Amino acid sequence: MEEIQKSREAYNQKVLPYDFAPKVTTIGELIAGVDCYWLEPDHPSPDSMIVYLHGGGFTMGSFGTHGKLASHLAAALRTRVLFIEYALAPEHPFPAGLNDVLAVYRELKARHPRYRICLEGDSAGGGLAVSAVAEMMNQALLLPEAVILVSPWIDLAGGYPSYEQNAARDLFVTKGMI
Repeated sequence: MEEIQKSREAYNQKVLPYDFAPKVTTIGELIAGVDCYWLEPDHPSPDSMIVYLHGGGFTMGSFGTHGKLASHLAAALRTRVLFIEYALAPEHPFPAGLNDVLAVYRELKARHPRYRICLEGDSAGGGLAVSAVAEMMNQALLLPEAVILVSPWIDLAGGYPSYEQNAARDLFVTKGMI
């Protein structure tokens, strides 16, 4: 557990070369028992939103590490973005994070039945988005309008040949790290 705390601290110390998008308001809200953050640009679309799932290997990452990125999505797309602080492993093993995402999604669909809700995730958040859609299908829930995957981590075994083929290009995510 001490090792994961050190990894989280190092991850949280990474300095991004940009700040929050101007004219995007951040509002925290507890939805279905899960901490979330609304990122709302000036004059957002009145009937759509993006639910954002951050990366971090399912063990780290937060609004502190990915909120700035999500704010720029909100500004560029002029759409409200809901950032979910889903449960992280190892304290909360699978399917805790998935359950958080599904609970928030159900609540959003109940509150805004006519909204176009898109689901977006990067890295581990992309893998979580794929898992969420699969579970939504299993439960016969209405699916998101779209799913946006940014470099999704969907093969937890690291079996894709691209790890070797791109080893010189991707110094951050290596097969050994996976």
